Amino acid sequence: MRRGAFRGVMAVAALHVAGLMAASEDRLVLQLRGSGSRVAVRGEVLDRTADFVEFRLAVNKEVKRYPVDQVVAILTTRVQPHSRGVSLMKQGLYRAAVEPLQAALKTENRRWMRREVLADLIRCHLEIGDDVAAAELFDALVRADSDILHWKLAPLRWSPTPLTAAEATFASEALEADSEVLRLIAASWLWQDPARRMAAERVLEALLRSGDDRVQMLARVQLWRRDLRQGEITDLRIRHWERTAQRIPIPLRRGPWLLVARARRLRRENDLAAATLLWIPSAFPEPRRWAADAIFQAAEALREAGDAASAGRLYREVAAEYGETPAGELAARKFGPSPQPGVSDTDVRSAD
Repeated sequence: MRRGAFRGVMAVAALHVAGLMAASEDRLVLQLRGSGSRVAVRGEVLDRTADFVEFRLAVNKEVKRYPVDQVVAILTTRVQPHSRGVSLMKQGLYRAAVEPLQAALKTENRRWMRREVLADLIRCHLEIGDDVAAAELFDALVRADSDILHWKLAPLRWSPTPLTAAEATFASEALEADSEVLRLIAASWLWQDPARRMAAERVLEALLRSGDDRVQMLARVQLWRRDLRQGEITDLRIRHWERTAQRIPIPLRRGPWLLVARARRLRRENDLAAATLLWIPSAFPEPRRWAADAIFQAAEALREAGDAASAGRLYREVAAEYGETPAGELAARKFGPSPQPGVSDTDVRSAD
């Protein structure tokens, strides 16, 4: 069995095998409807999705579903290796966090928390640039659970990015995989390869018939890149793309808005493109690597628009706040990591 396939199978197994540790008591902090007051309830979190938190109350064992917009916080314990991994992630030590997170998958017995561990592991691989591992683990996460919450971590490509040898090999194999998720990811990666673009396009067109709404929607949006390549960008088409982006579920919106920004830049509407690009990291602050790239592209758009001052402030922001990312390193080479005296965060964000 291929190394990556084995890793994916083991991740699925870890998500389904229950551990031996006893569940500890959880607390939910809830916002009371029609009031500024908050209340904490004790019990056990049974599940957490993009729409609700399923919770068994300690007082009478009643199971309730609280809408996520009512849940202010979930207070729970983590298994020790998960806590260690999260601590390392907060320090930006993503590579070091991988090992404890892998250990946490083997010991955490709560299904909803195992999903959180795997999502954290995907975040680490995305931050360190191991998109192959992220793709394999993301496929494992989707196979194990249909929740849309973590689809914001789908490692799709939305702009021309050179593939490493490992990524090209993985994508070529994944383009013919049984998994629709892997085929979608592979097609997004291979779109920029002239030799494989037609094959990638055929896969995306086939995925328009997927029974998974998320796969179907993202395949349709990926095909917008065909219009970008052909230069067929009209006001009507951009307005259609914007309406589509506003209708689809929030975890899936990052890609559509990136393509809207690219379309604006092709039409020399760089101020509008920059505004869209600066919205993206506020809505999707992680992975930091992706957020930094969006701000850097906003700076590029403003530079092309002739607003060198605003562009410079954004370059310096990326260099100072995201220095560990590829975009941060590129921005540092352009303008250095430190903002000029008198330049505040408010100044930087004024281009939004």
